[in-house]
Amino acid sequence: MTPSTATDSVTSVEKSFAAVSASSAAVRRWVKDEVRAKVGHESGHPAAETAELVVSEYFSNAVRHGVEGGTAEIRLTFTDVSVLVEVSNETATGGDPAPADIDELAENGRGLGIVEAVAWDSGWERGEDGKRRAWALLGFGEDPGAA
Repeated sequence: MTPSTATDSVTSVEKSFAAVSASSAAVRRWVKDEVRAKVGHESGHPAAETAELVVSEYFSNAVRHGVEGGTAEIRLTFTDVSVLVEVSNETATGGDPAPADIDELAENGRGLGIVEAVAWDSGWERGEDGKRRAWALLGFGEDPGAA
């Protein structure tokens, strides 16, 4: 279930990218620019850095597990205190996303654990269209549920 982002001010932006490694830099740059524009900072705001990290992890998974030649849709939904980062794509591999038990020398498998560590909340769901959608709710301040 996607977390509620209801406030008086909700705006969304979305963009599709080819689900290939060569698109990774463009995805990160687009997300960082959109978050910076929303929070009103030209340079290094923690929310922009965190959103860039999360989308990088989710987009990498979309490339790795997605349909060859497919696309990944990135959506950012802003409230006054948070941004909901969503990455949707058609998956070629089955199974449910889950943080891996990894060997400390492993080259991959840490992404979902990183997202869980930096997000207020995160998860995934499969839509009626069959696409997998990973989401993470990131705050511009302290987590209201962490009291």
